[in-house]
Amino acid sequence: MSQLKIKLKKFVGNLLLLISTIVFIFMCGEISLRLYHYHKYGTNILNGANQVLAVKDDRLGWKLASNLSCDLKAKDGLGNSYNIHFETNKYGFRMFGNPQSNKLKIFFVGDSFTEAFQVSNNKTYYAFVKEGIRDVEVFAYGEGGYSTLQEFMILDEFLDLIKPNIIVLQFYEDNFFRNDYKLDRMKAFYNTGMARPFLDLEGRISYRYPTYDNLFIVLPSKISGNLRLLKIINQQLSFFINIMLRRTVYDEISQLGEANEEFRHSVEITKLIMSMIKRRAGEIPVYLFCITDRQPYYDTIKNICRSVGIHFIDGVPQGLNQFENEKRYITRANDREHLNELGNRIIGEKLIEYFDKNKIN
Repeated sequence: MSQLKIKLKKFVGNLLLLISTIVFIFMCGEISLRLYHYHKYGTNILNGANQVLAVKDDRLGWKLASNLSCDLKAKDGLGNSYNIHFETNKYGFRMFGNPQSNKLKIFFVGDSFTEAFQVSNNKTYYAFVKEGIRDVEVFAYGEGGYSTLQEFMILDEFLDLIKPNIIVLQFYEDNFFRNDYKLDRMKAFYNTGMARPFLDLEGRISYRYPTYDNLFIVLPSKISGNLRLLKIINQQLSFFINIMLRRTVYDEISQLGEANEEFRHSVEITKLIMSMIKRRAGEIPVYLFCITDRQPYYDTIKNICRSVGIHFIDGVPQGLNQFENEKRYITRANDREHLNELGNRIIGEKLIEYFDKNKIN
Protein backbone atom coordinates (compact mmCIF):
# COMPACT_ATOMS: atom_id res chain seq x y z
CA MET A 1 0.00 0.00 0.00
CA SER A 2 1.39 3.39 -0.99
CA GLN A 3 2.25 6.03 1.59
CA LEU A 4 -0.50 8.27 0.18
CA LYS A 5 -3.16 5.61 0.73
CA ILE A 6 -1.89 4.96 4.25
CA LYS A 7 -2.04 8.65 5.11
CA LEU A 8 -5.48 9.01 3.53
CA LYS A 9 -6.79 6.01 5.44
CA LYS A 10 -5.37 7.40 8.67
CA PHE A 11 -6.89 10.83 7.98
CA VAL A 12 -10.33 9.34 7.24
CA GLY A 13 -10.12 7.22 10.38
CA ASN A 14 -9.19 10.21 12.55
CA LEU A 15 -11.92 12.31 10.94
CA LEU A 16 -14.56 9.65 11.60
CA LEU A 17 -13.33 9.34 15.18
CA LEU A 18 -13.57 13.11 15.65
CA ILE A 19 -17.07 13.24 14.16
CA SER A 20 -18.19 10.27 16.27
CA THR A 21 -16.80 11.92 19.42
CA ILE A 22 -18.55 15.22 18.67
CA VAL A 23 -21.85 13.43 17.97
CA PHE A 24 -21.48 11.37 21.16
CA ILE A 25 -20.75 14.45 23.30
CA PHE A 26 -23.64 16.35 21.67
CA MET A 27 -26.10 13.49 22.26
CA CYS A 28 -24.97 13.20 25.89
CA GLY A 29 -25.60 16.94 26.24
CA GLU A 30 -28.99 16.60 24.56
CA ILE A 31 -30.07 13.77 26.86
CA SER A 32 -28.81 15.65 29.94
CA LEU A 33 -30.70 18.78 28.88
CA ARG A 34 -33.93 16.84 28.39
CA LEU A 35 -33.57 15.23 31.82
CA TYR A 36 -32.89 18.66 33.31
CA HIS A 37 -36.03 20.13 31.69
CA TYR A 38 -38.07 17.17 32.93
CA HIS A 39 -36.75 17.53 36.46
CA LYS A 40 -37.12 21.34 36.56
CA TYR A 41 -40.30 21.97 34.55
CA GLY A 42 -41.96 18.58 34.26
CA THR A 43 -41.90 18.71 30.43
CA ASN A 44 -41.99 15.47 28.45
CA ILE A 45 -38.52 14.11 27.71
CA LEU A 46 -39.60 13.23 24.15
CA ASN A 47 -40.83 16.74 23.29
CA GLY A 48 -38.91 18.58 20.57
CA ALA A 49 -36.93 21.80 20.92
CA ASN A 50 -40.08 23.86 20.31
CA GLN A 51 -42.22 22.01 22.86
CA VAL A 52 -40.70 22.97 26.24
CA LEU A 53 -41.87 26.22 27.86
CA ALA A 54 -42.44 28.07 24.59
CA VAL A 55 -44.52 25.92 22.24
CA LYS A 56 -44.61 26.40 18.48
CA ASP A 57 -47.94 27.73 17.22
CA ASP A 58 -48.95 28.22 13.58
CA ARG A 59 -50.91 31.42 14.29
CA LEU A 60 -49.00 33.07 17.13
CA GLY A 61 -45.53 31.89 16.19
CA TRP A 62 -45.15 30.45 19.67
CA LYS A 63 -47.08 30.46 22.92
CA LEU A 64 -46.64 29.63 26.58
CA ALA A 65 -47.09 25.91 27.23
CA SER A 66 -50.37 24.85 28.80
CA ASN A 67 -50.89 22.99 32.08
CA LEU A 68 -47.43 23.71 33.43
CA SER A 69 -46.78 23.19 37.12
CA CYS A 70 -43.28 23.43 38.54
CA ASP A 71 -41.47 24.55 41.67
CA LEU A 72 -38.28 26.51 41.12
CA LYS A 73 -35.60 28.27 43.10
CA ALA A 74 -34.58 31.76 42.01
CA LYS A 75 -32.50 34.75 43.06
CA ASP A 76 -33.41 38.40 42.91
CA GLY A 77 -31.22 41.23 41.61
CA LEU A 78 -29.46 41.49 44.97
CA GLY A 79 -28.67 37.77 45.18
CA ASN A 80 -31.39 36.82 47.68
CA SER A 81 -32.87 33.35 47.14
CA TYR A 82 -36.58 32.59 47.06
CA ASN A 83 -38.96 29.87 45.87
CA ILE A 84 -41.30 30.04 42.87
CA HIS A 85 -44.39 28.01 42.05
CA PHE A 86 -45.19 28.50 38.36
CA GLU A 87 -48.50 27.34 36.88
CA THR A 88 -50.46 27.77 33.66
CA ASN A 89 -53.95 26.57 32.80
CA LYS A 90 -55.12 24.71 29.70
CA TYR A 91 -54.93 27.95 27.65
CA GLY A 92 -51.46 28.93 28.89
CA PHE A 93 -52.85 31.68 31.18
CA ARG A 94 -51.18 32.21 34.55
CA MET A 95 -54.44 33.48 35.97
CA PHE A 96 -57.86 32.64 34.58
CA GLY A 97 -60.94 33.72 36.53
CA ASN A 98 -64.54 32.72 35.93
CA PRO A 99 -65.78 34.02 32.55
CA GLN A 100 -69.40 33.48 33.67
CA SER A 101 -69.02 35.70 36.73
CA ASN A 102 -70.95 38.95 37.14
CA LYS A 103 -67.98 40.49 38.91
CA LEU A 104 -65.69 43.05 37.29
CA LYS A 105 -63.49 41.16 34.82
CA ILE A 106 -60.02 42.47 33.93
CA PHE A 107 -58.05 40.96 31.07
CA PHE A 108 -54.27 41.57 31.27
CA VAL A 109 -52.13 40.90 28.20
CA GLY A 110 -48.38 41.41 27.89
CA ASP A 111 -44.95 39.94 27.28
CA SER A 112 -42.45 38.31 29.65
CA PHE A 113 -43.24 40.83 32.42
CA THR A 114 -46.80 39.48 32.44
CA GLU A 115 -45.64 35.91 31.97
CA ALA A 116 -43.62 36.72 35.11
CA PHE A 117 -41.55 33.55 35.18
CA GLN A 118 -39.53 35.10 38.01
CA VAL A 119 -42.33 34.92 40.61
CA SER A 120 -45.07 32.60 41.85
CA ASN A 121 -48.60 32.94 40.50
CA ASN A 122 -49.76 34.66 43.68
CA LYS A 123 -46.88 37.18 43.52
CA THR A 124 -47.55 38.53 40.01
CA TYR A 125 -48.65 42.14 39.63
CA TYR A 126 -52.14 41.05 38.56
CA ALA A 127 -52.41 38.78 41.60
CA PHE A 128 -51.80 41.88 43.75
CA VAL A 129 -54.50 43.70 41.74
CA LYS A 130 -56.92 40.84 42.41
CA GLU A 131 -56.03 40.93 46.10
CA GLY A 132 -56.47 44.71 46.33
CA ILE A 133 -59.78 45.08 44.48
CA ARG A 134 -62.94 43.50 45.83
CA ASP A 135 -65.16 41.36 43.65
CA VAL A 136 -62.93 41.07 40.61
CA GLU A 137 -62.11 38.26 38.20
CA VAL A 138 -58.61 38.46 36.73
CA PHE A 139 -57.37 36.90 33.49
CA ALA A 140 -53.69 37.24 32.60
CA TYR A 141 -51.67 36.03 29.64
CA GLY A 142 -48.07 36.89 28.85
CA GLU A 143 -45.27 35.24 26.89
CA GLY A 144 -41.59 36.02 26.59
CA GLY A 145 -40.58 38.05 23.56
CA TYR A 146 -44.12 38.77 22.41
CA SER A 147 -44.72 41.66 20.06
CA THR A 148 -47.79 43.89 20.23
CA LEU A 149 -49.23 41.99 17.26
CA GLN A 150 -48.93 38.66 19.09
CA GLU A 151 -50.61 40.26 22.11
CA PHE A 152 -53.42 41.48 19.85
CA MET A 153 -53.82 37.91 18.57
CA ILE A 154 -54.20 36.60 22.14
CA LEU A 155 -56.73 39.34 22.86
CA ASP A 156 -58.61 38.54 19.67
CA GLU A 157 -58.68 34.81 20.45
CA PHE A 158 -59.98 35.04 24.02
CA LEU A 159 -62.02 38.26 24.10
CA ASP A 160 -65.34 36.61 23.28
CA LEU A 161 -64.76 33.83 25.80
CA ILE A 162 -63.78 36.12 28.69
CA LYS A 163 -66.02 39.11 27.85
CA PRO A 164 -63.96 41.44 30.08
CA ASN A 165 -65.12 44.80 31.42
CA ILE A 166 -61.57 46.17 31.20
CA ILE A 167 -58.54 45.35 29.06
CA VAL A 168 -55.07 46.23 30.38
CA LEU A 169 -52.04 46.06 28.10
CA GLN A 170 -48.56 45.80 29.58
CA PHE A 171 -46.02 47.49 27.31
CA TYR A 172 -42.23 47.37 27.28
CA GLU A 173 -39.90 49.49 25.15
CA ASP A 174 -38.71 46.36 23.34
CA ASN A 175 -42.18 46.08 21.78
CA PHE A 176 -41.02 48.72 19.31
CA PHE A 177 -38.18 46.39 18.31
CA ARG A 178 -40.38 43.32 18.04
CA ASN A 179 -43.03 45.13 16.00
CA ASP A 180 -40.56 45.91 13.20
CA TYR A 181 -38.82 43.15 11.22
CA LYS A 182 -35.54 45.02 10.80
CA LEU A 183 -35.34 46.04 14.46
CA ASP A 184 -36.35 42.60 15.70
CA ARG A 185 -32.95 41.17 14.75
CA MET A 186 -31.52 43.16 17.67
CA LYS A 187 -33.54 41.13 20.16
CA ALA A 188 -31.27 38.12 20.04
CA PHE A 189 -32.00 37.33 23.71
CA TYR A 190 -35.52 36.25 22.74
CA ASN A 191 -34.47 34.16 19.77
CA THR A 192 -37.03 31.35 19.99
CA GLY A 193 -36.03 29.57 16.79
CA MET A 194 -39.62 30.05 15.63
CA ALA A 195 -41.10 32.46 13.11
CA ARG A 196 -42.86 35.58 14.38
CA PRO A 197 -45.88 37.24 12.74
CA PHE A 198 -45.18 40.76 11.43
CA LEU A 199 -47.68 43.36 10.30
CA ASP A 200 -46.97 45.72 7.41
CA LEU A 201 -48.49 49.17 6.85
CA GLU A 202 -51.07 47.69 4.46
CA GLY A 203 -52.39 45.50 7.29
CA ARG A 204 -50.97 42.25 5.91
CA ILE A 205 -49.45 39.64 8.24
CA SER A 206 -46.41 37.59 7.26
CA TYR A 207 -44.41 35.05 9.23
CA ARG A 208 -40.67 35.52 9.18
CA TYR A 209 -37.60 34.54 11.11
CA PRO A 210 -35.51 37.43 12.45
CA THR A 211 -32.44 37.94 10.28
CA TYR A 212 -30.07 36.92 13.08
CA ASP A 213 -31.72 33.50 13.08
CA ASN A 214 -30.05 32.31 9.86
CA LEU A 215 -27.90 29.80 11.73
CA PHE A 216 -31.04 28.04 12.87
CA ILE A 217 -33.30 28.06 9.83
CA VAL A 218 -30.77 26.79 7.27
CA LEU A 219 -30.91 23.45 9.04
CA PRO A 220 -33.67 20.96 8.15
CA SER A 221 -36.70 21.49 10.39
CA LYS A 222 -36.55 17.86 11.54
CA ILE A 223 -33.17 18.69 13.08
CA SER A 224 -33.68 22.28 14.22
CA GLY A 225 -37.11 21.56 15.67
CA ASN A 226 -36.06 18.53 17.70
CA LEU A 227 -32.62 19.18 19.14
CA ARG A 228 -32.92 21.34 22.27
CA LEU A 229 -29.17 21.70 22.76
CA LEU A 230 -28.77 22.97 19.20
CA LYS A 231 -31.46 25.56 19.85
CA ILE A 232 -29.71 26.81 22.99
CA ILE A 233 -26.34 26.98 21.21
CA ASN A 234 -27.96 28.97 18.40
CA GLN A 235 -29.58 31.35 20.88
CA GLN A 236 -26.28 32.03 22.59
CA LEU A 237 -24.41 32.52 19.32
CA SER A 238 -27.11 34.93 18.16
CA PHE A 239 -26.88 36.83 21.42
CA PHE A 240 -23.12 37.33 21.28
CA ILE A 241 -23.07 38.15 17.56
CA ASN A 242 -25.73 40.83 17.88
CA ILE A 243 -25.11 42.35 21.31
CA MET A 244 -22.91 45.15 19.96
CA LEU A 245 -25.25 45.87 17.06
CA ARG A 246 -28.18 46.10 19.44
CA ARG A 247 -26.40 48.59 21.68
CA THR A 248 -25.54 50.78 18.70
CA VAL A 249 -29.16 50.93 17.53
CA TYR A 250 -30.43 51.62 21.05
CA ASP A 251 -28.04 54.56 21.33
CA GLU A 252 -29.02 55.90 17.93
CA ILE A 253 -32.74 55.74 18.70
CA SER A 254 -32.18 57.38 22.08
CA GLN A 255 -30.44 60.28 20.34
CA LEU A 256 -32.56 60.60 17.19
CA GLY A 257 -35.99 59.27 18.19
CA GLU A 258 -38.28 59.08 15.18
CA ALA A 259 -35.57 60.61 13.01
CA ASN A 260 -34.25 57.04 12.98
CA GLU A 261 -35.98 55.52 9.96
CA GLU A 262 -36.47 52.03 11.40
CA PHE A 263 -37.84 53.36 14.68
CA ARG A 264 -40.20 55.68 12.81
CA HIS A 265 -41.48 52.70 10.81
CA SER A 266 -41.99 50.70 14.00
CA VAL A 267 -43.95 53.61 15.53
CA GLU A 268 -46.30 53.56 12.52
CA ILE A 269 -46.74 49.80 12.78
CA THR A 270 -47.32 50.00 16.54
CA LYS A 271 -49.95 52.69 16.07
CA LEU A 272 -51.71 50.50 13.51
CA ILE A 273 -51.74 47.52 15.88
CA MET A 274 -53.04 49.69 18.73
CA SER A 275 -55.84 50.86 16.45
CA MET A 276 -56.68 47.20 15.76
CA ILE A 277 -56.78 46.49 19.50
CA LYS A 278 -59.06 49.45 20.15
CA ARG A 279 -61.35 48.47 17.28
CA ARG A 280 -61.53 44.82 18.40
CA ALA A 281 -62.32 45.89 21.98
CA GLY A 282 -65.31 47.90 20.80
CA GLU A 283 -66.99 49.51 23.81
CA ILE A 284 -64.65 47.81 26.29
CA PRO A 285 -62.19 50.41 27.68
CA VAL A 286 -58.54 49.64 26.98
CA TYR A 287 -55.73 50.76 29.29
CA LEU A 288 -51.97 50.55 28.85
CA PHE A 289 -49.03 50.90 31.23
CA CYS A 290 -45.26 50.79 30.65
CA ILE A 291 -42.62 48.94 32.61
CA THR A 292 -39.93 51.60 32.10
CA ASP A 293 -39.97 55.35 31.41
CA ARG A 294 -36.92 55.34 29.11
CA GLN A 295 -37.12 57.81 26.26
CA PRO A 296 -38.12 58.16 23.51
CA TYR A 297 -40.18 54.99 24.03
CA TYR A 298 -42.30 56.18 26.96
CA ASP A 299 -43.57 59.41 25.41
CA THR A 300 -43.98 57.74 22.02
CA ILE A 301 -46.33 55.00 23.25
CA LYS A 302 -48.12 57.56 25.41
CA ASN A 303 -48.81 59.69 22.32
CA ILE A 304 -49.90 56.63 20.33
CA CYS A 305 -52.41 55.73 23.05
CA ARG A 306 -53.82 59.24 23.02
CA SER A 307 -54.20 59.20 19.24
CA VAL A 308 -56.16 55.90 19.11
CA GLY A 309 -58.29 56.30 22.25
CA ILE A 310 -56.45 53.99 24.65
CA HIS A 311 -56.14 55.17 28.26
CA PHE A 312 -52.48 55.58 29.28
CA ILE A 313 -51.70 54.75 32.92
CA ASP A 314 -48.97 57.14 33.99
CA GLY A 315 -46.64 56.67 36.95
CA VAL A 316 -46.03 52.91 36.99
CA PRO A 317 -42.30 52.89 36.12
CA GLN A 318 -41.80 55.96 38.27
CA GLY A 319 -43.02 53.89 41.21
CA LEU A 320 -40.32 51.31 40.48
CA ASN A 321 -37.73 54.06 40.10
CA GLN A 322 -38.41 55.39 43.60
CA PHE A 323 -37.21 52.09 45.05
CA GLU A 324 -34.42 51.65 42.49
CA ASN A 325 -33.03 55.08 43.34
CA GLU A 326 -32.64 54.01 46.96
CA LYS A 327 -31.10 50.64 46.13
CA ARG A 328 -30.38 49.55 42.57
CA TYR A 329 -31.92 46.25 41.43
CA ILE A 330 -34.05 45.96 44.57
CA THR A 331 -37.17 45.44 42.40
CA ARG A 332 -35.46 43.16 39.87
CA ALA A 333 -35.02 39.45 39.37
CA ASN A 334 -31.64 37.80 38.85
CA ASP A 335 -31.37 38.98 35.23
CA ARG A 336 -31.74 42.56 36.56
CA GLU A 337 -34.34 43.28 33.91
CA HIS A 338 -37.48 41.42 34.92
CA LEU A 339 -39.26 41.99 38.21
CA ASN A 340 -39.08 40.15 41.49
CA GLU A 341 -41.93 39.97 44.03
CA LEU A 342 -41.37 43.54 45.23
CA GLY A 343 -41.37 44.88 41.67
CA ASN A 344 -44.62 43.08 40.89
CA ARG A 345 -46.20 44.34 44.11
CA ILE A 346 -45.27 47.95 43.26
CA ILE A 347 -46.88 47.64 39.82
CA GLY A 348 -49.99 46.07 41.33
CA GLU A 349 -50.28 48.89 43.87
CA LYS A 350 -49.81 51.55 41.17
CA LEU A 351 -52.57 50.00 39.08
CA ILE A 352 -54.91 49.80 42.05
CA GLU A 353 -54.13 53.43 42.85
CA TYR A 354 -55.01 54.41 39.29
CA PHE A 355 -58.23 52.38 39.28
CA ASP A 356 -59.32 53.90 42.62
CA LYS A 357 -58.48 57.45 41.53
CA ASN A 358 -60.43 57.07 38.29
CA LYS A 359 -63.27 55.15 39.96
CA ILE A 360 -62.79 52.04 37.81
CA ASN A 361 -64.65 49.29 39.59
